[in-house]
Order: sequence, then structure tokens, then C-alpha cells
Amino acid sequence: MNTHFSLLSADISKSTVLEASAGTGKTYTLERLAVRYLTEGVNGKPPAGIDQILVVTFTEKAALEMRERIRGIIGNILSGSDEGIIDDSVDKAVKLKFLSEAAKSFDKASIYTIHGFCQHVLREFPFESGNPFVSELVDDNEIFDQVIWDYFRQLFAGKKITLDDYKLLLNTVKAKDFYDLVEALRGFIRGDIFQIEENKILPCKKEFESLLPAYKEEKKKFISKTGDLWACFQEAFSILKEISINDFWDDHKYLNGNKYRKSSIEKWFKELNIFFNSKNLEKFLTNFNGGMEKFFKLRSSYIEQYGLKKKSPHVEKLLLYDFYLSLEKLYAYVTSNNVFQLNGIDGIFLLFDTIQNIITLYDLKKKEYGLHEFSDLILRTRAALKKDDHIFRKALQKKYSAILIDEFQDTDQVQWDIFFHIFKSISGSEDLPLFVIGDPKQAIYNFRGANIETYFKVTSQIKNRYKLGTNFRSAPGLINGVNRLFSSVFNNEHQITNKQEQKDLSGDKVLEKAVSSLNSIFFDPVKVPPKNSIPRLCINDSEEQNIEFVLIEKQDDADKQQKKKYEKIGDIRSRWHFFVRDKIYQLLTSPGISLKRSDASVNENPVKASDIAVLTSTNAEAEQYMSLFLEYNIPAVINQQGDVWKSQEAEDFSLLFKGINDYKNRPAIKAALLTSFFSFDFKELFSLINKGGLPFWQDRFANWKEKIDKFHFYGAMDEILSLSRGDKQGSGEKSGEDIFFVAPFRERFLAAPNGERKVTNTDHLIELISRHQYHKGLGASGLYDYINNQISSGGSDESGEIRLDRDDDTVQIMTMHASKGLEFPIVFISGGLRGKPQDQRAYTTYFEDGKRVFDFLKKDEGKIRSSQFD
Repeated sequence: MNTHFSLLSADISKSTVLEASAGTGKTYTLERLAVRYLTEGVNGKPPAGIDQILVVTFTEKAALEMRERIRGIIGNILSGSDEGIIDDSVDKAVKLKFLSEAAKSFDKASIYTIHGFCQHVLREFPFESGNPFVSELVDDNEIFDQVIWDYFRQLFAGKKITLDDYKLLLNTVKAKDFYDLVEALRGFIRGDIFQIEENKILPCKKEFESLLPAYKEEKKKFISKTGDLWACFQEAFSILKEISINDFWDDHKYLNGNKYRKSSIEKWFKELNIFFNSKNLEKFLTNFNGGMEKFFKLRSSYIEQYGLKKKSPHVEKLLLYDFYLSLEKLYAYVTSNNVFQLNGIDGIFLLFDTIQNIITLYDLKKKEYGLHEFSDLILRTRAALKKDDHIFRKALQKKYSAILIDEFQDTDQVQWDIFFHIFKSISGSEDLPLFVIGDPKQAIYNFRGANIETYFKVTSQIKNRYKLGTNFRSAPGLINGVNRLFSSVFNNEHQITNKQEQKDLSGDKVLEKAVSSLNSIFFDPVKVPPKNSIPRLCINDSEEQNIEFVLIEKQDDADKQQKKKYEKIGDIRSRWHFFVRDKIYQLLTSPGISLKRSDASVNENPVKASDIAVLTSTNAEAEQYMSLFLEYNIPAVINQQGDVWKSQEAEDFSLLFKGINDYKNRPAIKAALLTSFFSFDFKELFSLINKGGLPFWQDRFANWKEKIDKFHFYGAMDEILSLSRGDKQGSGEKSGEDIFFVAPFRERFLAAPNGERKVTNTDHLIELISRHQYHKGLGASGLYDYINNQISSGGSDESGEIRLDRDDDTVQIMTMHASKGLEFPIVFISGGLRGKPQDQRAYTTYFEDGKRVFDFLKKDEGKIRSSQFD
């Protein structure tokens, strides 16, 4: 693959793959490619209009950022502040004219998420696509969950499912109860396992059905045997008949109380009796995956290895050793003969039928109420593009001149089908130019159906392939360290290609597939730019290391006092929080600490609060940091990922608009005056009412309603946010401003704790409400309904995702998911302060022969260990 990509000389008429690691200028490249398409003709055609370049990225947030970046580069070129992509050729004036036209019509820019794109073209071409004219877009899990509940009500009411089948279904998806089952089914159908096709049939189901009779026959033969398995079963059963719960208590004093709680022992004893007293081996096996597996903590080898307290006798000395040994024999026989796999086939088949029936019922419900959801947008678009008449396909090929796809590693096969049918010529003439940009190392949306196989399959068929090989975001030492670390895992020298190693792995399908996926991804080290402007932390003119690992050691004295064997993870995490606070305080206040840029003539740049970020695992942890920072007067804000419609500022907007719409209603006005926009407290409000000042405010609210109804929403909000204390107290004029706040909204809140968040949320909500008014033509009443609907539904898309705060001098506290890499000079990360991860998935997933496999039968996933790849 060619590692050199030139923005100025690259052939933009040909389809091209760009692999771009983090920090290598992916967005920079995309925005300038758009400029080239806007100013240069392709394949004999004139330059594209702003609406003829289709740019697709993965999230609404990324689409908004891309829109602003492309708008910004066009503006910079026109103003003369950035002419790098427009050379000094004779047609420069012509190119600038094309860009000027693009700037004037930028609202028509075709920059979308995949769902936004599908929704747009289905609406624009209803006849060509065959899309229904009247249909409501929903993303409501409540409707879907209700369908699941209705389905099982019908089953139980009509006695169409037995209790054993219900338990088998629970065991297959690792569900503890019905609520877990609903959650699991929703995840399968709406998540990564179930890519819905037009015919609503799982592609693998037909293959599975053809194998089912053979599996059932094999299982029947297996269970009919009266050999060792039945003998093990009978032995355990006969011993259990002679045991009472008191016998367990005799052994319990030697067992680890955390693994063998008394409440669990009692429950196990009752359930064991139920299972064995059935004298039904098949029923026993049916309950093996879920119900029985936990009982094997009582087998002798497990107790010997994990279950005994210190200084306890060996397991052979325990009262119930014979029973523990009988469970050991039963467990060994069942697992060595893959009995659970034979039994698991029934559960998978039952799961298939359940999923199919729920989807059918859900489709009927959507049709009945005239609803469609986001997955329907993609399926309808693909179905329309694949029609034999090609009407819809021709319309889109005529509309667009080029396609740019960002984050291509997160594209699934269905989405690729859509792009393929747009850029691929029907007549065999020139295809539309297609640029795909991605990085297989950053494929993170497996849970939404994306798979890396689609990326490799598509990119291998495109001849022009480049990599962006220089990291402009990180410090040189960090770049070199990451290069060494990942090269040791992903480069060819460390891949498992030795025949003997491959032979050793044979038979373990999960491990084989893990190695195969590992071998598919190559790591090319990225370069450090010649002039690296990344600031470096210096203490007394000495540069600090790029990465500093902090080991939180056990507090022995505290342990002795509290008589604890281990310090709790929460206590360790708290000590880390204090360490971070003290370290940041030192960075901001101690002399001799600065940030040095290698390309700067002046090295003395004191560390500012805005140079520092703290990345957390949860929003709750972010709140803990915020409290600690306030104690030391460290300026900080929380940049949490969430929905702005769930914020207090959204509630304040609801009360404000209620007062505006119902300005004659005194309680509505009083409630509005108590919001953050006006900041009256109860004492001040009571004084205002006694002085007869409420009519003054009713007049103002009426004036704001009139402005909003005339589509002057911004004007009304500017007036509201600019209000401050007047000088009319005692002047004989209308009272109302005499009991008011000292400064305008922004000035008041920026001086308050976490005020940055309030101001940012307010600005964000103003933008969303204004945009909705512009598109829908609503007055104050319609906007009030819109605000309340958004609050109740939590927002309908990612445009409501909470934004980062303004660029004021504050420490940024954010979750890992809300951050965009290590984009700050100094970053604190809580690394290994979490408990042991629990993987509760009912299946293992991998690729085989080009197909995605969901393996419900693989039990020992623990065989995949990092040591296998050392």
C-alpha cells in the first residue's frame, strides 16, 4: 500500500481507500478533498455543486463537525487565510467563484449519517423509491418491549410453551428471569447478532434446519445409552437421598464463605433434589447449561482448588466427600462428551423461532400504526436501489458526483450495498468517484452490526490505496512508544504463521478465529512530523516522560487497624482521586512548571487549567473529581456524554415557554421567574408580588411571545439573557426590575461552580430550538410542545448529545467515551481501577468462510489468553 498521499496531485476521479490512524489528519484530508471536487471537474463533468458531494459519517456529532469543518475551509479560502488547496494557476479566480457559490448554498450540503442520508433520499424521491408518503419515524424501545411482552402473554395464555421450554430459552441466552430474557431478545434482534433482511429470515436458519434432524437423532441415541453417564447420574442421586441440609453445615465451616454462602447452599440443596428426583436424565441435561452448571462448584476438584479456607483439612476429609466426588464424575463425563452441545441445539432452534415470531408481530404492529424505525430506513433504501427497473438508482447517480465515506471500518454489509449501488455504473461506463477513509484498528461498533470483514472485502477490491502516515496530534515520545508496543503485537514477525503453532491451535475454533482476525490487521508505525508543535511538560527546564504510570500501593497500617485482608477497590480509587487533585494543584501553582513547544521561540508557557483533562470511567466518578477540585478552587467543568434534553437547563426552557405562552397565568409567570434565566428566589418573588410587580413581567412575557411568533426567537432570547438589575428602584416607574439579579445570565453563571456547563447547555438548546423553528415554521406554542416532547423522549437523535464546554481556562473532566483521544497536553487516566470484567454473553462471535458466526455452543471461552499471543 502506498503510504504517500498528495492532496494536490491525487487522482480524484478514481475510487480510493485511505487508511488513517488516529491523529493523522483524516478530517483535514476529507474537507480538502471536498474543496477539490467543488473546484475541479471529474470525468469530463463540471465541478460539483455543494449538494452533489455526498459525505457520510457514522454519528450525528461527527456529521455536524464535518459540516462545520467544510464550511470553515471554504470561508478561509475565500477570505485568503488558507489557500493551500487552491494553487496560483490561471483558473484560480474561476475556482474561487465556484467556492463562493458553494458558500452561498451551503445549507444544501449533502453531509449525513447513514440514517440521515437514507431518510433524506427516501423523502426526496418518494415515487422512485416507492416509499410510503405517510409514515412516522420512531425509535421507541417501549413499543418493541411491549411486543415481546404481548408475544409471551399469548404463548402462556394459550399454553403454547411449556415450562421446560421457557427454562431452556432462559438458559440459552443466559437470562436469570423474564426481564433478563426481554433484554437479551432486544439485544439479539436490534443489536449485533441480527441483521434483518427483507425476508426477515436469519440466513443461517435454513442451514441450521437442514442439520437439526441429524443432531436430534444423535442426541436421542446418546441419551438412550445406559452406560457410564447413567451410572454417574444414579450414583450422585443415591448419595443425595441420604444427605440432609445439616450435613452441609458440618462442612460449611471449612469452606470459603464468599463462594459458599449459607443462603446459596440452602437454595442449591432444594434445587438439586428437584433435579435428581425427577429421575429424568434428559430433563437434567436440559437444565445443565443454566440451572445445573452452578452446582458443580460442589465437585471435589473445584472445592480443593478454590473453595477451602486456609488450614482446612483436604477435601477427602470432609463429611460429604463421596457426594462431591460423584458430582466430579458426572461433570467430567458430561463435559468430555459435549452433552451440553447436543442439548444446546434445542435451545438455539427455540431461540430462532422466538426471534422470528417477535419480528413478525413487531412488523404487523408498525404497519398497523403507520410507523417505521431507523433500521427500516436502511432496508428500504437498499431494497429500492436493488429494483430491476433501476429508477431510484439512476436518480441518485444523477444527483451525486462523488461519494466520501468516513469511519468506513464501522460500515456493515447492508450499508455497503447502498453505497455500491450508487457509485457503481449501471451501463458499465465510468463509476462515480468513491473515497473511503477508515482504520481497521478503530473498529468499535461491532455491537451495532458493523464488522471488519466488510472493510477488508471492499478495500481489497479498490486499486488506489494509501495511508496517512504522520501523526500530528501526539508528542514524539508517545508516538514512538505506541509504535513499539503495537508493532510487537500486530506486525508480521509476531503473527502466528508457524505450522507447528497452527497445529497446536487446531481444534479450538474460538482461538483459531481470534488468531485469524489478529493476522488480518497490520500495524504500520506512524511518523513524527518534522516540526512537532505538541507541548511538552517541563519541570525546572527538564522535560517529563510522555507516559507516567502511577502504582497505588496497599496501605498496610490501615489494613491492620481495620483487620481487612484486602483494601477495597473503592478506597484505592479514592486515593487515586486525591492524588490527581494534588498533582493538578501542583501543576497550576508551583513555580518552574511550564509547557514547552519545540517549534516555539518562547519556552515559558505556564500550565493552564485548560491544558489538563481527566478521563473517567463513569459520570459518577466525574462528579467525585468535581467536588475535590472545588475544595482546592481548581477551575473545572464536567464534559459528560449525555442528552442535553435531560438537563436542568431543558426543564428551565420548558417553564420559560410555559410562561411565554400563558403569560396571563400568574402561576406560570412565577414558575418561569424562579428558573435560571431570572434567578429569583422565593423571598424576592414574594417581595415582587407584594409590590405589584408581576404585571410588569406579564407584559414582558407577552412581548417575547409576539417576537417568537414572528420568528424572532434569537431576538427574544438575546433580550432575556441580557437582563440585569435596573436603576428604577424608588423612581416611581413600573416596579419589577428593582428586585432582580446583579448581572446578565452568562456573567452570573460563568462565575458559579460548573457554570460553564449551564451556559454551554443553554447555548446548545437555543441552537436546537431555533433550528426546529426554522424547519417547521412554529410559533411559541409549537416550540413549547417540541421542548416538552424532546424532554419526555430524551431527544430523537445525537444532535442533543451534550457538547464540550467553551474554551475557557478550566480543567476538563470527561468520560472515556466523550473524549476524542488524548487531545489535551496533560491527561490523567484511571487505568486498572476496575473489578474483574464479567462477560455474560451467551455466545462467541467470529468469522468463518466469509460468514459471521454466533457460536452458542462454545463454553470454555477462557482458553483465549493474552499469553497465547506473546
